[in-house]
Amino acid sequence: MNYRLLLTVVFAMVCGCANPQSHPTSVSDRIAHPQTETTATPPPRPEVHPDDVIIARINEQPITRQEFEQLLRDSHGLFVFEQLLALELVRQEAIRENITVSEMEVEQEYELALIELARRVTNDTEPLRLRELGEKLLEGFLRDKNISRKEYALSMRRNAYLRKLAAPSVLITDADIQFEFQRRYGRQAIARHIALADPQEAATVRAQLAAGEDFATLAVQKSINVDSGQQGGLLPAFAENDEQIPLLIRQSVFALQPGQISTVLHIDEQFHIFRLEQLIEPKQGELTSALTEELRQDLVQWRTRQVMQDIERRLLRSALIQIDDEALRQNYFERHPRNPIMPG
Repeated sequence: MNYRLLLTVVFAMVCGCANPQSHPTSVSDRIAHPQTETTATPPPRPEVHPDDVIIARINEQPITRQEFEQLLRDSHGLFVFEQLLALELVRQEAIRENITVSEMEVEQEYELALIELARRVTNDTEPLRLRELGEKLLEGFLRDKNISRKEYALSMRRNAYLRKLAAPSVLITDADIQFEFQRRYGRQAIARHIALADPQEAATVRAQLAAGEDFATLAVQKSINVDSGQQGGLLPAFAENDEQIPLLIRQSVFALQPGQISTVLHIDEQFHIFRLEQLIEPKQGELTSALTEELRQDLVQWRTRQVMQDIERRLLRSALIQIDDEALRQNYFERHPRNPIMPG
């Protein structure tokens, strides 16, 4: 769902999938497929081929480069490949557009990412404090997702290219600023939300709500939108004319009375249920020159992000991708079945 209200983390994450085994032998397989027997014999270590390169020994038992790299490729390879693929696509597009990106511009992209991260959780405006907070948030994110700084640097370089490619298409008019002023200071709604992947489950949850079960509790238990789900489904206030929110959501939520629950809404291959918490009457405010500039900068950032995403999707859809590694090709195709791909 490509709108600010239901936006999770900006970064694109990839989850690896393993095929189930009837007789798991590795530690990870035994965790995924617990056995009832407690006296299972540990599997023998594979024999070391004379051409294998030994990178370590544990109690004199060798670990080879081959098994080490195989595990890295199987567990993390698709994510790294997607980062390299995206970077190469935008580099090629930049060459066609006669656009270059300097190291300073990559660093500026990193600084901007830190500020955006910090602004998610604070209203502070002091740049140094925002940067320090952003660094802490980024460190925690990378640690939780097991992403290295080098991998993250790939996304910053890609975004630096995308930002320069997007810049000519980002134009903000006075009408845009007036509309944004009305969006922020006009009539707004505060709602709770449950997102579900399956229509039958959505119908079940809707019936539970009709029977009087607590909306916030079910949001925590059932919603696939982790960000809002952890908050009991509570969403930031949004305006009736906010085009960043799908029209069907706005129409449904603003048609409710506080405490009422919507029907199940089918949007972007997901199923959604909303409860209106509160309607906020328009705020009294004047569109000063300072506020005008603030709105303009916010609109530039938001629209730039949208254009960057559009460019990346367009490049990916039109790319002819050849993957020679069979396992990587299979993993990529499972995740991106609609992308053109050449067999290796």
